[in-house]
Amino acid sequence: MRSPFFWQNAGLVLVIAANLTLSVWLITRSTVVLPSRSDTPAPLSQSDSASAKATPSVLSVFFRALSVMYATASGLVLFFAVIQFLDAEFSEQSQAIWKRRDQWKLIQPGMTKTNVLNILGSPAETFVWYDLDRNDYKLDALDLSNGASVSFSIVPVGGTSEAKLVEKRPSDSEIDATNRDWFSYLRYSRYDTLKNRFVDNNMAFSIIGLMILMVLSLLPVWKIADYQALPLYFPAVALVFLLCHEHGQKGGWRCDVILLIPIYACIFGAWILRMYQFVWKS
Repeated sequence: MRSPFFWQNAGLVLVIAANLTLSVWLITRSTVVLPSRSDTPAPLSQSDSASAKATPSVLSVFFRALSVMYATASGLVLFFAVIQFLDAEFSEQSQAIWKRRDQWKLIQPGMTKTNVLNILGSPAETFVWYDLDRNDYKLDALDLSNGASVSFSIVPVGGTSEAKLVEKRPSDSEIDATNRDWFSYLRYSRYDTLKNRFVDNNMAFSIIGLMILMVLSLLPVWKIADYQALPLYFPAVALVFLLCHEHGQKGGWRCDVILLIPIYACIFGAWILRMYQFVWKS
């Protein structure tokens, strides 16, 4: 059973993937023209010459690093979007929720509780609400709360009649209106949920990414021939991972600092060494 917004969500994932592809393509195609030696107007001392050569090289790395950071962030967003899309559309729990949403219009006042439960299944929560037997359900795989309910009359103990449906929320018209407006659906009711899930997912993924970067940084196989060499941009990728990991953190002592500080030290230490070799010894 698909969600009402299956194709819109799939299209959004494809747009994010296209954005990542374009950003990576621009990185591979971009070039920065450095000043040639003939452009130097007059002889310089040895220290001034090194400074003049270092300036354009560092600037080239800096502007290219911004592109690498954007591509890394785009990759994180795509990773999150794919995970959420697969979970919201194809997991067993989500399939049951979308099926219940589609069958919501079959529930009408006056139906017996037995018939309603046969259609909707067991409620997520049941309690007495203003002399009514309220049963809460979830009609949206992205909603953390139980945003729908059906309320039945309460049959006295020993009564022979069966509980019947008194009201249901939301109404069929409200469901139909939501199904027709994808932008309002995302903007008003799902922004906080998606933001929290993004932080939770990428906190774990950033730790894995930092550990991989540390191992790659320590490998002695990299050769720095020019400003486009991959190892020069490991810190830019690490910075994106750092921001994602630290965004959801709270104050106080954290045991992950014991792991993170050596990782950052290895990545940035290796970068400083390679920058020195590239700028001053090339």
